[in-house]
Amino acid sequence: MKEKVIEILTRLQIDNPFIISIYLWGSITTDEYQKGISDIDALAFVEESTDISEKNKLNDALSKEFSGLKINFLYLSELNGGPLKGGLTKVINPAVILYDFPAWIYVCGKKIEKRNFFAGRILLEEVIRIASTEIKRRFLPIPIEQDYIYFIKALAKLLYFINQQRSPFKVFRYGDLISDTYKENLEIAQLIFEIKKSNWDSRLIREKIPDCIFLATEMLSRY
Repeated sequence: MKEKVIEILTRLQIDNPFIISIYLWGSITTDEYQKGISDIDALAFVEESTDISEKNKLNDALSKEFSGLKINFLYLSELNGGPLKGGLTKVINPAVILYDFPAWIYVCGKKIEKRNFFAGRILLEEVIRIASTEIKRRFLPIPIEQDYIYFIKALAKLLYFINQQRSPFKVFRYGDLISDTYKENLEIAQLIFEIKKSNWDSRLIREKIPDCIFLATEMLSRY
């Protein structure tokens, strides 16, 4: 399956010269990927002149070739402190995106070095501050219903960053949240894992979202 995805994305890069390189990230890089359930997330580093609308055209084509395969754009200038041009960096700060770059899977094109970018050199403590600020800005005091899953995923990633302060680098996995989380944040880690284990069941999310908000507010007061 992964070989087929790499073949499709390699052909995509050849047919679209504005793509500098492509990497896979997210669950497809771990043993938590669930065939037929999980999306397959790709990131394309693209030339500065590339219109963000090209992303939608590529995703339309990809959806016809492989269900669940999606691509997002990253502009090199965005990763060096330049203006955010759209797409993924409009909702996730470049430093947050790049933190786990060592776990991404190289697909094709020019190989990228995390250390070559300003966003890739930001220290973990600052990544935690940025991720905390984003959650407050995007979701609190109360997230809208269509953002519930994004809110919970952002909390999971923040917990991962916090836990990384005490551990060597490792890839993000929901399955590690409980074992890696210390007492002060354990309750929210258990809640996130329960929701993820339900395959993001909408009824469970609506039931648990008040607890998520309460526990998130408590956690964010510490960071």
